[in-house]
Amino acid sequence: MNYVKEGFKIYVQNIGPLLLLSLSIVLPVLFMHTIYVNYIYAITVDFASTYIGDFVNAFLIIMLVVVIQLPFIQYVNSDIEGEENKLKKAYVALFKYGFSIYVFGLIYSFLTIMGLALFIIPGVLLLVFFFLTPYLTVLRQESAWKTFKLAFTYGKKNFLSLFTIILLTSMGEFIISIISLYGVALITANYFAILFSQLLLNMLLLPLIVCMITLYAKNLEQGVVPARTFNKFAEN
Repeated sequence: MNYVKEGFKIYVQNIGPLLLLSLSIVLPVLFMHTIYVNYIYAITVDFASTYIGDFVNAFLIIMLVVVIQLPFIQYVNSDIEGEENKLKKAYVALFKYGFSIYVFGLIYSFLTIMGLALFIIPGVLLLVFFFLTPYLTVLRQESAWKTFKLAFTYGKKNFLSLFTIILLTSMGEFIISIISLYGVALITANYFAILFSQLLLNMLLLPLIVCMITLYAKNLEQGVVPARTFNKFAEN
């Protein structure tokens, strides 16, 4: 299966409901994140470095993304399974699994950031090993405490493919973000215009990325994805 092609197909066919989820969940969460992080940077401006603000920003980004993926994962899974009331189930999933994933996300984010900050490699390993936890939580309809061990198993067996997925999606989003930032900056230097463009970009990209990774995780659950390979993610 071409996960990029099929994920994009699901994204386009369900663009309305997915953008509604983004508008009602991703936009307010990321907006509040921006306000809070700017506040942290402001109150730590007298410190010799920006490490405190950088740590808080990275910690919150990982933790929040782990949580706000849930409704999108559920929506994509419902679409694949041909279920009705997909949008309703997506919102329900956020409340059903949100708390366990939130607590998991706090621990996951903290340990990952500490690992990256101190030794880099341990942080990368933690990031990859438990990356699929929110996906397995929704697909298996179990709490994070019942799925993180399986995520760890999948992470070890498919480390290369998962690492490549994370790397490529992160780099792709970063490059698009820089291009968008530069394009808006050519038109206006207004902070809120630039902020809105970045929020809008994340609203559009997050559902697309989740569509692709949900397909990958679902097939992994069914034993379709070979261990230690990435060729299935982008084959033609």
